[in-house]
Parts: sequence; structure tokens; C-alpha cells
Amino acid sequence: MAVAADFAPLMPLIRKILIFSYFTEGELNRMLGLCDLLRLQAGEKLFVQGDDSLAVYVLIQGQVDLSFRKASGTRVSVGAGSAGEVFGEAGVFMTVKRSADALVAVESTLLRITRRNMMAFIKQHPVGGNKLLMLMIYGLLSKLREANQMLSLENPGAIAVDSIDPLFQDFMNET
Repeated sequence: MAVAADFAPLMPLIRKILIFSYFTEGELNRMLGLCDLLRLQAGEKLFVQGDDSLAVYVLIQGQVDLSFRKASGTRVSVGAGSAGEVFGEAGVFMTVKRSADALVAVESTLLRITRRNMMAFIKQHPVGGNKLLMLMIYGLLSKLREANQMLSLENPGAIAVDSIDPLFQDFMNET
């Protein structure tokens, strides 16, 4: 685990990360005390598809490329994580294997929060824990919406996302 001095030069960047932005100073310090600070070089593997998924990662600075292998062996790029992004959330909420590879693209600094430490934080600090969970859920829902939008663009027959709200309103207003 990192010590407070390790985080001092990174605090302005950490404070800008959504899942930490609503923490009080005390909540943030307690959360950071439960994190591992990782400094990785380009080309290093953060995790590999099929690994046990026991932690969530927060990218403080740098870039991490995410991709997965299809059953055919073809590699598919999922995208690149940039500063402020959270990934690997399934490792906290589910007992699953990693669904993708994470390869460090450029020198990067990350936080790793294990499931055990996150649950300890939530139990010991319920107000901060609720903030953390709400913002993680918000992030997951944002990713889901983005994925749904991409899928609808790939399928020309799909309903445009902009048309769903009026469609729902029309349905609800009919008598």
C-alpha cells in the first residue's frame, strides 16, 4: 500500500477523478490508504483476459488499452482508458474472470482497489462508501449507455437513441 507522501504530488489529479470528487478530505485519505499505487511502463500488462478479477483500477495519468480475444483468436480493441477512468469494476461486484486484456500504452499511474479493501471502506465509512458506490454505478450506467449507442449505430435498423424519450412519452400519454 502507498503512504500519504506517495499521493501528495498526485492529489490535484486524484481530486478531479469523478469517483473521488465528492469525498471529504478525510474520506479521500481513508480510501487512498486502502489503495495500491501502481506506476507502470508502456508495454506492461495490467491484467490479462481470463485472470481472476479481484480489483478495480483508477487511471490517474497515462493510457491503458483494453482489448479481448474472440474464440477465433481475433483480437478486438475495446478502447483506451485515459486519465480519470475507472475500469475492471466487475472485479468488485462479481466473482468473474477478466473479460479483456489491459496493456499500458504509455507510462501510467493507477490506483488498484481490491474488493476486500473496497468492502472494508464501505462498511467502516458508510457515507463515503455510498458516495463511492453511487459514482461507480453512474460510471457503469454511462458505459452501458455508450455501448448501447454504439450498437444502435452499428445496426442501421435500430431506433435512434434520441427517439426513445418522445416514443415513451407518446406511449404514456395515449388513452
